[in-house]
Amino acid sequence: MKIRLLIISLISVVLVACGNNSSRNAGEVSGPKINSPEIAIVMHRGLCLEEKLAPENSLDALSFAGRVGARYVEIDVFLTKDDEIILFHDNTINRLCRNKNDYSVVNEQVECRNLTLAELRNNYVLAAQDPSMRRPVPTLREGLLICRQEGIHPYIELKEGIFKDKTVKKAYDLAVQILGRGNFSFTSPEKSVVEYLRGLDAQLSLYCDHLEDIDFFREYNVNYYPHFLAIKQGCLDAVHKAGLSATTWTIWNSCFDSISTKGFDAILVEDVAPNFDPGYAIFRDNTNGKFENYEVGGIINDGIVSLRNGQEMKLKEVVPDTLYLGALYFTIEAKGKFEIETDRFKTERDNKSDDFQIYKFQYIFHKDKPLFKIKALDENLEIKSVWLAICEY
Repeated sequence: MKIRLLIISLISVVLVACGNNSSRNAGEVSGPKINSPEIAIVMHRGLCLEEKLAPENSLDALSFAGRVGARYVEIDVFLTKDDEIILFHDNTINRLCRNKNDYSVVNEQVECRNLTLAELRNNYVLAAQDPSMRRPVPTLREGLLICRQEGIHPYIELKEGIFKDKTVKKAYDLAVQILGRGNFSFTSPEKSVVEYLRGLDAQLSLYCDHLEDIDFFREYNVNYYPHFLAIKQGCLDAVHKAGLSATTWTIWNSCFDSISTKGFDAILVEDVAPNFDPGYAIFRDNTNGKFENYEVGGIINDGIVSLRNGQEMKLKEVVPDTLYLGALYFTIEAKGKFEIETDRFKTERDNKSDDFQIYKFQYIFHKDKPLFKIKALDENLEIKSVWLAICEY
């Protein structure tokens, strides 16, 4: 990964010399498709796993997203005192940075907008568990070069109250120069910023946070972009009827099954894995009524597992070694009340109907072994099937 990051400045020189010419065909990387049978997974601030893997909005986080096969990421952009565009979320540097000379905590409050890019990069580094990732805050140019290299479509979030027309255009022009039109999206909570961007590009993929104004969506060709706890189904249906796209943010891995079935074209995620790619799989199993790879505490009758309250069904140790970076995918077909336990989360589901219901999950883990267990929370849990796969990156 270090070698890949070191070549960024060289690629930048080549891009300046060559303009928009590239080996990638125009439109090869595109935004999420409306009503696609497969929902697009957008990595929130790159792949950082709550910063246990890499700092958020870092070049390492973007490279890890590419490593696991992600096609979409969301990145936050901010401005320095000299109006340089950086990958950064907060108004202050205190949560995300440390003093460069000794990696100590920045005690006094330091505003991003009070530092030039040179001052920011000469005096501070990103906070990271891995010392090799304690790098200077990256610029938007550097981040877009990684996206280009990895074939990733970025959602570029312009932070509220920071960007005016001149710097909005600067960000847009940079994205066009490096990625080409059609290969990126912009998001903003400010209507004025969205309107200005629409004036620059009639075809630009645009999203406006927290907004539920259908007339505005239609007039400016803006996509629906709600937080997952504020989804309005009527609004989602209306934007699709208007031929617009919809992405929700930022969902937890434990609620992927419910959000992914609501009809969104894309979902912004923390540690949900990209859609399954069999090329990364090191283990795959479909129970087909046998459940041979599971320790079953109940009974198996006619290909269906029956568990009483407190009984469990647990995946055997099918991967003996800890994986540096892996993913677990599983789909459960069950009825009754039960708890799902993995190495990343616990969650409960309760299907009171007489029909089996499907529950689908997928998540990434780091320096761990995959754990998968189902525990009955009533006397009549029935599991018809489990499809499960483990990937290594």
